[in-house]
Amino acid sequence: MRWIWAVFLIGCGNHGTTADDVDAPPAIDASGALALTVVVSGVGHGAVTSDVGGITCTRAGGTCTASESVTLTATPDAGYVFAGWSGAGCHGAGTCKVPFSATVHAVFTTILLGSRRALDGSDAAGPNKAFNLWLVRTDGTGLTPLTHYTAANIVANEAAWSPDGEHVVFASTAALDGSDTLAANDVTNIWTIDADGQHAAPLTHDTDAMIANEVPRWSPDGTRIAYAHGVSNGAGGVWIMGADGASAHVLVAGGTMVGAYDLAWSHDGKKLAFDSNLALDGSTAGRLDHANIWVVNADGTHLVHVTALTASVSSYAPVWSPNDTRLAYYSRRALDGGDSANPTENLWTDNPDGGGLVAVTTGAVVSSGIPQWSPDGTKLAYTANGKLDGTDALGISNVWVTALDGSGRTPIAPHTAVGSSGALWSPDGATLAFYSGRGLDDGNSVHVFNTWLIDADGLHLRALTKTTAVTADSSPMAWGPDGIGL
Repeated sequence: MRWIWAVFLIGCGNHGTTADDVDAPPAIDASGALALTVVVSGVGHGAVTSDVGGITCTRAGGTCTASESVTLTATPDAGYVFAGWSGAGCHGAGTCKVPFSATVHAVFTTILLGSRRALDGSDAAGPNKAFNLWLVRTDGTGLTPLTHYTAANIVANEAAWSPDGEHVVFASTAALDGSDTLAANDVTNIWTIDADGQHAAPLTHDTDAMIANEVPRWSPDGTRIAYAHGVSNGAGGVWIMGADGASAHVLVAGGTMVGAYDLAWSHDGKKLAFDSNLALDGSTAGRLDHANIWVVNADGTHLVHVTALTASVSSYAPVWSPNDTRLAYYSRRALDGGDSANPTENLWTDNPDGGGLVAVTTGAVVSSGIPQWSPDGTKLAYTANGKLDGTDALGISNVWVTALDGSGRTPIAPHTAVGSSGALWSPDGATLAFYSGRGLDDGNSVHVFNTWLIDADGLHLRALTKTTAVTADSSPMAWGPDGIGL
């Protein structure tokens, strides 16, 4: 995002900032005097306190202003998540040093996940394998469905928090009238819903067959939503619209069987990264047998390919480092970085302009994918199907953590019989969420995937969801808004 009130040079947590990072005009108290103001939002609960100035602020109120510069600390209530700061140049989940006359927002949430379980929360599968969105606290309590679909083939998926933690955007095959029926022609549209489960509404309204609107992602300032729009006869690609669905327009055009996926905003809101099978000149004369990583400005200008592969090789799922200087992704490209194929997929990092390629994993037998940056930017969590001793030999899929140079690779919650995947860091970097088919006693599979948590040091493994019913699977989607806590 672009913070337009350039007044102070400040910083929060581990993230450096510049004078351009101040996002609001000077705060003014009821008497008309300048004041420092804290705003608490999100579906979760917690408190913000200050080292001086007497701030003790919650969503319910309290002392939320001060007349001097302070350092703020956010503490979530038991079971809730402090997703991070926004405004006044503060980011991440550490302390926040705020200047006098600034406004800062603190966002508290719960964990957002998807599940096919029964809507009453019992240990049973829901009807017709409908896939719904749920909220759950970090201690496993407060399990609550956000959506309530029961009809066959309805899916609510690819969900993301709004930056203020008050809303969720997602992709769904539900009927546009809000009824519990499948959309005409099975079309996927983008929806929003309040964090209390109220006011579900479609933002896109497509009905033609073979249309899919997917991977919705809020801009860090909350004013826009980017998404992948695919149409069988062309006109696909990266689209963007207002947070209310207004002014939807193409940002990067696709074509027949040429499109984009895996969208990711930079934390400053200025760029989008994605993977696409566009031709390297940006035209729609692409091929189905490969995909490259791309970056484009949020206004659609300056489209550049980060990778430049022409062989039958694909690169997927770009994610920005916390300081926006690097991208991580996974690819089957040759281990020497050349334009040829490797037998398996590996993790790579690169500069957004493609000028700093580094192979993080180097497997020729083992595949590695789905990278996620730690909040401090020093490590990557990912999924790999190798043996637990780290050799390049096949094993069970597990969640691993590695340094950026590939050193110190360690399996987290290792298992030799049942796989795990989909790791997500907590905003403070202390915990990882993932899904696994292991038994609730950490034994062999009970043929259902549950969401699990584990401390980042590999200790304190615990099941967040605890279903045993076949097909009542669940998987984590988000701890908090992209670009705030992650």
